Amino acid sequence: MRRCFTCQARFEDQRLVCPSDGDVLGYEGKPCADTGRVLAGRYRLGNLLGEGGMGRVLEAVRLDTGLVLAMKLLRSELTAAKDRHDAAEKRFEVEARAASALEHPGIVKVFEFSASSDGESFIAMERLYGSTFDELRRAGKFGALERVMDLMRQVCEVLAAAHSKGIVHRDLKPSNLFLHRLDRSASQVKVLDFGIAKILDAGGERITSTGEFLGTLLYMAPELAGGHPVTPGADVYSLGVLLFEALAGKVPFTGRTPMELIRLHASAPAPALSTYRPEVSEELEDLVARCLLKKPEGRPADAGALAAAIAGLRALRAPAGGSVETRTLRANPSSWVGTVIDERYEIHEWISPGRFGSDVYRATHLRTGASVAVRLWRTGKGAVRDCLLDAFRREAKAMGVRHPNLIAILDLGFNDDCVYIVTEIVESTSLRTLIARKGAIPRPQARELIRGAADALRALHEKGIVSGGLSPETVRVVEGASGPERLLISPFGVTNLKQVHSLLPRAERTGMGDRSADYISPEQRLGREPDARSDLYSLGLILLEMLGGLVPEQGLPPTRSVAAGVEAAGGAAPGGAAPGDAREPAEPAPRLPSGLEPGWRSFLERAVARSPDGRFASADDFLAALPPV
Repeated sequence: MRRCFTCQARFEDQRLVCPSDGDVLGYEGKPCADTGRVLAGRYRLGNLLGEGGMGRVLEAVRLDTGLVLAMKLLRSELTAAKDRHDAAEKRFEVEARAASALEHPGIVKVFEFSASSDGESFIAMERLYGSTFDELRRAGKFGALERVMDLMRQVCEVLAAAHSKGIVHRDLKPSNLFLHRLDRSASQVKVLDFGIAKILDAGGERITSTGEFLGTLLYMAPELAGGHPVTPGADVYSLGVLLFEALAGKVPFTGRTPMELIRLHASAPAPALSTYRPEVSEELEDLVARCLLKKPEGRPADAGALAAAIAGLRALRAPAGGSVETRTLRANPSSWVGTVIDERYEIHEWISPGRFGSDVYRATHLRTGASVAVRLWRTGKGAVRDCLLDAFRREAKAMGVRHPNLIAILDLGFNDDCVYIVTEIVESTSLRTLIARKGAIPRPQARELIRGAADALRALHEKGIVSGGLSPETVRVVEGASGPERLLISPFGVTNLKQVHSLLPRAERTGMGDRSADYISPEQRLGREPDARSDLYSLGLILLEMLGGLVPEQGLPPTRSVAAGVEAAGGAAPGGAAPGDAREPAEPAPRLPSGLEPGWRSFLERAVARSPDGRFASADDFLAALPPV
């Protein structure tokens, strides 16, 4: 069961947020075989609160005082093998020593480290009430920049106390960070589980079994996997990963195997934070990047230095005018977690920020029990809502089209508070992220990927549907054991600059994040309706960039009736205006990759021709003309 510490209501484990007051629910545990057992003659064990590879944590009551606490027990199966038991015992001792050495409210108090008469080791600790950072993120409580920065600064301050005593945690991860509820209005960040901490002045004694890696690989500094000396920089790296995940909704590196993940941490450049949160300041993005440097000496020296840096920086990017752009602050996405939309979709978990100011959630269709993704905009009534509804009317036509390279749209809806799209859940990443991580994609692989996307456009065009908004931001990539396997398109119905202006926050419109506008065809930039040739222009730019070419940043001109530049786009001026009435500056041409064969060069030049009449007329023509490898 889970309990709300504000209203004291109880709910089933699946719910994360109280529907009455929006607080994250705390886990109360469940009965287990040890529940009710008396340990060491003085503690009565209660519900199981959690367990890991080394031990289990149960609620317990001190019989002589009635004090409620948490009891950490060494796993019984570890006692069977002496070497594993000795290593686990050592970790228990390290955890107790580390906690006892630190007088800080952010370190869990240890009341006793001992063993029962039958040799069962245990640590009696402070009982915490609240949520782990992992639960806070999944509940959407990390949606606002100020919230993330404040909590991470507090974590750094706790770790700074450890570093000042020569203690490096080495296993920082969201499940080891806890927001403890002190009362209805105050909470305290706690850092848990110092079981594999490195006490630097205690020598280099190993407490791991052969082949065992310390820490959790998603958050572990490269030097720990390589066996290099342990310094506070290892914790700073993990804090950088945690900060990246809290802001972006995902960790910077994921791998299919442990060794691949270790290799990525050791050698791959971290993706830019602004790829996922375009509103973050350059100072914040630079700080996260420095935390994720491969060499410890390039990072902030310790958690204290990182705490000071966080406290002193501006989290939000300022626009060209100089003042902080408050409109780009995202509304806290947690307000929707735990709610039911239109009596059909129960929102369970915030996944990540989405395009055009949306948030993406994992949800359940209440009538079928199916897991779905819900992309949701908080709109109220007004221009943004009207723009989205117009886009949805276009997108609704795509709901009946099924193709392996199309993300299936299952439902569209709106009410007085929001507009939303429901799609299938597909594990994927954006093409922008893939290109940033891998650079140019080999030509045979790029050719096969683009073939699937072009065939998906063919299926849409046959139904009279134009996507109108393809870019590396909107195209997703499904990766397999051998690398990227296929591109996925999710038609959105945004077809012209007026709609983009309405939906993109100002920071994104000025080139600070989502570059979707750079891939819109010239005719769309002039306010004209797109057709199949417009989609193929965008796809041609995407292929060019996959091969290592350069798509220049165009920026968005201010909204107005645009007549100028029509000759370059090939056609009459919209609204009857004469060509040349308000001539726009010529846009820079994309740069083709070097070393292209003549066939590939002529194909790309035709694909991205500025005049629609100079391009491929259909997806079939595009596919037929693709040069062989």
